[in-house]
Amino acid sequence: MEPELRDHLALTTAAFNLIGPLASLTEMHTTLMNVFPKSLHVAVTLVFRLANDLRSVQMLAGTGYPVQALALVASMYEVAHTAAFIGNDESLAQEWLDHDDPTRLFRNVRLLTKKALTKLDAGGAALGWRADGFVAALTAVTLANRRVRAGPWAK
Repeated sequence: MEPELRDHLALTTAAFNLIGPLASLTEMHTTLMNVFPKSLHVAVTLVFRLANDLRSVQMLAGTGYPVQALALVASMYEVAHTAAFIGNDESLAQEWLDHDDPTRLFRNVRLLTKKALTKLDAGGAALGWRADGFVAALTAVTLANRRVRAGPWAK
């Protein structure tokens, strides 16, 4: 499978390698939480999670586990749109920080998609209806994944 994915794998490696310099620039790992805005902490946390998930997707897809990679991509979709939705809004950042139920989303994925696209001025209103089918498919994969993670063995 690797020859068909070579270009994609190179792109994911480049994206993953970009995160290191970002971490150095923010110095978040050595700074107290109350020094920077909470929204910046949330954004950096989510970007780091995306980087690690991207690396995992790369390894899964490159070694022949496409379904497992897709489950992680669905989660990445949520994380990316959550970061865009929160943006620099301190109250949303605090709400995300306070959210502690791993079996429930911070916000509905469809809402996250539409609001994030609108905030980014990426045609959220116009694209929202097109995203519904995509979001429905990703939601199904994500919910199945979340149910497995939240099973009785996870406690």
